[in-house]
Amino acid sequence: YLDLRVRTVGDRGLYLNIPGIMEDDQWGEIEFYGATKEDPLLIIGPMTAPEIHGTALLQSGHYTFPPHEKGGKVVTYNSLGSVLFDLTLVSGSNAWYANDFAGEYMELKIDPGDVMKIVGRDSDKTPDTPGIKCLGSAGSKQGFLRYLGRQFQLEEASLYIPKGKLPNMRGRATDTLKNAEVVTAGGTRTMDVQIIADFSGTFGKIDLKLSSIPRLAATNDEEAQQQILLSYLMFNRDMTGYNREDLQQAYQQNTGNVITDAALDAIDRISSAQLTNALRPVVQGIGGLDVNVQSNVAQNVAGSSNPAASTAPGVEAGGGTLPAGISPVFKVQLQKYLDSKFSVQTNLGMLRDQATGTSDFQSQFGLGYDVNKNLQLNALTGQNDSGQYENKITLGFHASLPNNKSVDKSDKQAPQFVSFDVYPLDAGKIQVDWETDKITKGEVQVLGADGVLVKDVAETKDYDYDHELVVDGLKPDTQYKVQILVKDLNQNQSVSQSKDTATPPS
Repeated sequence: YLDLRVRTVGDRGLYLNIPGIMEDDQWGEIEFYGATKEDPLLIIGPMTAPEIHGTALLQSGHYTFPPHEKGGKVVTYNSLGSVLFDLTLVSGSNAWYANDFAGEYMELKIDPGDVMKIVGRDSDKTPDTPGIKCLGSAGSKQGFLRYLGRQFQLEEASLYIPKGKLPNMRGRATDTLKNAEVVTAGGTRTMDVQIIADFSGTFGKIDLKLSSIPRLAATNDEEAQQQILLSYLMFNRDMTGYNREDLQQAYQQNTGNVITDAALDAIDRISSAQLTNALRPVVQGIGGLDVNVQSNVAQNVAGSSNPAASTAPGVEAGGGTLPAGISPVFKVQLQKYLDSKFSVQTNLGMLRDQATGTSDFQSQFGLGYDVNKNLQLNALTGQNDSGQYENKITLGFHASLPNNKSVDKSDKQAPQFVSFDVYPLDAGKIQVDWETDKITKGEVQVLGADGVLVKDVAETKDYDYDHELVVDGLKPDTQYKVQILVKDLNQNQSVSQSKDTATPPS
């Protein structure tokens, strides 16, 4: 039987590698505690089916889901199948999430302070319901998404997982198309175009809507607009008006490099991830730095040897020649958090002129400050990816998706208790955990052996399904009865059955 109290002490957490959701040789700083930072995480119950109640603060680290296969097999941990989790995950100052799906790749930084809850046990899984459930909300204002060979920079994203319902996600990311062929009243021009990708919906039914600056689709037909923008993403030009024969001829003459470009992009994407994974444990060990490598070497080197892949200068209607453009060959981004809010960043890389083939060194320096969990201020100075010197200040704001809570006066159904447990923590201190079938607020009443009310502690958190509350100021080594009074949004009330408990001796 296990009866453990676990709490990370000191100014730093533990540096851990978590197999299955972290790459080999990657480490993250994690702090463990209970309902409050002053209280311990609990590991209790029989060895065959222990329970974990508490909090894991993911101060830093890179986490992946779903787990990567090892030797062609899915990573599983059968020994954890019977463990009951009641674990709160809190994002720290530098926690990242990555997902590799169907050849596309996403990596984003989770907003500090966001909270997710993991409850249940894997062995309770059925064909209709998952054994382990996840609920809560998380957002991001920093990261990127590789889609159709393009790397979109994240502007904002929100994920909300309500209890018993599908996760809901929304967000926006942008990418710049270099030297896109745009048809104007004066003829075809070559220019840079910003593509905006807005996404929203539930998992399995995400709606992706594209737009651009300047506007590329001169039509009010929504479907036609999306087709034109997809054409620009894939071919860097509008090819929606081509018939089958024209497309075949255009492919042979102008776009025969599309498959080659896709292969080169895949090489760059894989090499970027491998270089980043190799460097992270090194730079983390020498200064607690975080590193991200973006490589476009394959497309710049191999692509330059293919005449069809090189971009020729465009000619304006007035006869002026536009530059073919400068693109990054590789970039190394280094970031360090000096405290929980303030960070410094350095970007070092190499740029290449597509017309002349000459290269130039790129450097940028930036500062970041997390004002709060929803507001972030960043400043960056130096050469951008187009080779131009610029000073840029960005303000990122994130509003979490709402947990739709509304009063329904016709609802007269009293809330029911799904679970109710009491855990002695220390001399004169207990922790009370409970779950209700509706979102409620509650208060814990501690009664003496004679039934007289000794302590009455009300919750300060918002209405929720899962609740945990620490009650202190009790007498050591004393028997008490504990009961809970809860009310839902419509003020329907329920009182739990009382449970006996004894505080530990001093």
